[in-house]
Amino acid sequence: MSSPDGQLMLSTQPDQNASAATSFANDRDFPLKPNIFEIADSSTRVIVYRDNALKASVVKNFTNTIVDGAIGISFGIGEKCCLTRIALSSATQVLVVTNVKGLRKLKPLLADYGVSKFAMHMDRLLLSLYLDHGVVLSKGVDMLSASHQDRDSPQAMMDALGGETILRKGPFYSTFINVKGQPSVKILALQAWSCYYATSIAYMKSQLGKCLRIYADYFHKKLLSLLANNMRHADCLEALKPTLTKNEVESSFEINKFGDAQLTLEVKVTDSDGNEGTHSLQSTRTKGKVTRATFDKSLHNNTINSVITLGKDRATQAETLRRDVIRRILTRDSNLPEDPFFTWIYLGKRNLETFPDVPNSKKDVSVVDPPSRPLNESQRKSVEAILSPNKEHKLILIRGPPGTGKTTVIASAVMSYMSSSRSPNLWLVARSNVAVKNIAEKLASVNFLDFRIIVASSFHLGWHEHLYGKIEPNLIVSDKLDSETDAARLLNGSKVILCTLSMLSTVSLVPITRELRPQVIIFDEASQIEIGEYLPTLYLFCRSLDKLVFIGDDKQLPPYGQEEIPELESVFEKPHLQKAMLLLDTQYRMPVPIGEFISKHVYDDVLKSAHPINSPTSCQFIDVHEGREELKGTSKVNEQEVKVAIGLARKLQLQSKSYRIITPYDAQRAALETGLKAEGLNWQDICFNVDSFQGNEDDYIIVSIVGTKKLGFLKEKRRVNVMLTRCKVKMIVLSSRKFVKGVAKESLVGKLEEHMGDAVWVDWKEALFGDFEL
Repeated sequence: MSSPDGQLMLSTQPDQNASAATSFANDRDFPLKPNIFEIADSSTRVIVYRDNALKASVVKNFTNTIVDGAIGISFGIGEKCCLTRIALSSATQVLVVTNVKGLRKLKPLLADYGVSKFAMHMDRLLLSLYLDHGVVLSKGVDMLSASHQDRDSPQAMMDALGGETILRKGPFYSTFINVKGQPSVKILALQAWSCYYATSIAYMKSQLGKCLRIYADYFHKKLLSLLANNMRHADCLEALKPTLTKNEVESSFEINKFGDAQLTLEVKVTDSDGNEGTHSLQSTRTKGKVTRATFDKSLHNNTINSVITLGKDRATQAETLRRDVIRRILTRDSNLPEDPFFTWIYLGKRNLETFPDVPNSKKDVSVVDPPSRPLNESQRKSVEAILSPNKEHKLILIRGPPGTGKTTVIASAVMSYMSSSRSPNLWLVARSNVAVKNIAEKLASVNFLDFRIIVASSFHLGWHEHLYGKIEPNLIVSDKLDSETDAARLLNGSKVILCTLSMLSTVSLVPITRELRPQVIIFDEASQIEIGEYLPTLYLFCRSLDKLVFIGDDKQLPPYGQEEIPELESVFEKPHLQKAMLLLDTQYRMPVPIGEFISKHVYDDVLKSAHPINSPTSCQFIDVHEGREELKGTSKVNEQEVKVAIGLARKLQLQSKSYRIITPYDAQRAALETGLKAEGLNWQDICFNVDSFQGNEDDYIIVSIVGTKKLGFLKEKRRVNVMLTRCKVKMIVLSSRKFVKGVAKESLVGKLEEHMGDAVWVDWKEALFGDFEL
């Protein structure tokens, strides 16, 4: 039915009138019977047109069939979330264009103010047309705004088409819901025809008349491109979510007399022989990420080897709000594009006069040094900029290479603000819960405890309570926030709040944000945050915000998904924002030889080292020459490196030395953790993959490279930088000497080995059974 390089004209007029459209036909026709609506269906013919390019005459003939000023539109999304095909329907004909080069021929029709265009997800359609094909659509009607339900739900689509009482559920689901991948030409035509038909239903005219209208030509090109790219990035990030997730489980489980067992999620079960099967799992109670499920009896005497979660994670409230903000801007339901922070960040317009004057803002706030060590000059300048009332410091970027004291700067700023008479409502925000915890622990270490941490119950319960320890009294679990009264009681006068960026956009946080509107927000890990992720925060709090501070390092972990979507950027990649950037220039974490290497090869020799250890043995390589990388699912393991790492861990534990093991591959991390448990060694919070360890450190770091054949992970310089900059006393790198000096020679690991010299190599047997000193 479809042609990859042509377009099709479908006529849905009854048989007796089909001959009137035969002048368009140049291929064949076939019957189409729209059966989505509970109406008396008549036999209908579809006439298919195939050309190498869409002709203006075909568009004109279709336009002549529009008699009531309305068309229905559907569209298909292909690779990289680009618009690849589109269908337009009048009362009697459907035009389906599958040749993307032909879409420009639709420009006059799509821009015609005299024709209303009705579609599901009109915001995505309009922005995709502009971004992919330079087509400006006007008078677009977002049909999903006729419903109060979740826009991605079947109910919302049914409401948009007139309600489930007039729809045949089977055909509706097969046409709109159960469509996998690129929709077929027939499905696309049925979708467009259904959108048009809904406009002809008498009681839907008033409903659809209230729907949001979008006029793309209202916006200047820079803003329209910004919105289109933001929507595209959100779509691409959604597409990256895995449809299968393998969860970690114990090797056995207990079933009580009621047939209950505890698992983290409802699952598909693989038996001990590796055979997959579907079993009856009835969820009875969920708390956090732990679900109590009732098993069928067939599992009572079996062992669970693996647990797989089927389906993608649902969109978070922050992800949903991001799309909603874009849609509100398109429908002119939000003035956010006029906000000075929005224009500074997204449009490159730094208009300081548009910032309102803040009462008492001229009073200076004195810098408070942390008790452990006075601030160095670069740290002091950064804290002074954060505290500054001057408008040029409304937005600040602080680049902090590894070990330069980013959390020290945050702690000093917090103490300084809270010791002054003009202490603002201060929110400390990061992308991950672990980063939030690190900030909290830093505040506790300098004896500042007047703060609150807000976490989701799904993170706190069951899996991660052990992360918090002494800061547990400062914790607020989000499901306890029922009212402003509860919020005031839990805050107990504190004006410093810690949470993740995603949490900041949740409905459950409303009692807190009403009680304590954010005035100053410090974003940690900002180099890991894709710039579009700030839209919900700006939308929600633009009226109260007085200052934004972004702390991060664009030489460390990039925004999630940047490898697959190179266009993703953080604030640190924006040239116009780099003008407001300060640098923390002295690292205190790594021994001098490692710090000097990182400064030369990553930071253009601007990073100074202040550390008592200057020994070349602070970095050593263990030659695991018998190791071999092996695929495990989509990840990799190296069993010999696992054995060597466990042997070194045993020696470190016996000597009561604090250590961590990090690796690029999650399968290796899981194997390491399993091995430590099997050997009776400490295993909780010992093994990490690189992405989850940025911002962390320990005295001794064991690095398991895993690879022996290809560079793989070692191509990613930013991630390798994180991996090599975590130790405070000594780093031990496990790899094959042949691999490091051969395939990996030009990688950062290979250059480190060359920088340190051959003397740093030790054979793995000598390391485990000889006189190797840790």
